[in-house]
Amino acid sequence: MGAPVKSDRPIFLPIRWPHVSLEDADREARSPASGAAKAPTADQGIGSAMRRDYALVLILPNERKDKRVLLIYGIYTQGSQAAIEYLTNPEHMAELHKALLDLAPEPKTIPPYFQLLLTTTVENSVPGKSSLIAIRIISD
Repeated sequence: MGAPVKSDRPIFLPIRWPHVSLEDADREARSPASGAAKAPTADQGIGSAMRRDYALVLILPNERKDKRVLLIYGIYTQGSQAAIEYLTNPEHMAELHKALLDLAPEPKTIPPYFQLLLTTTVENSVPGKSSLIAIRIISD
């Protein structure tokens, strides 16, 4: 994004992520806790034509915690596109609003930071119907 700029200084964001080793992540993906969703992979159809894709949407604090950062990751382009379409659809936003209020630790207050896992069907490389699979509230 933006114009190409060469900088000799690396940019570090002061976000503290919980430490998870690759072994822990692999073990959790292979045998998730009871009730937890298994780690998704894009479904491949006949002749390697994709039938389903996934996207992860994160709302995180910025470095000063006075604003938020929106990150959208799809396994493939179709997942990213579907996530953007999901977030710009008023009906889906109403569904998301209700789901966030149901999970909120404080009544009638949407949590400021959260993750969404979305899925979409794919036909002829075009994303179709998107749906919300899971929400995770991120504590401050």
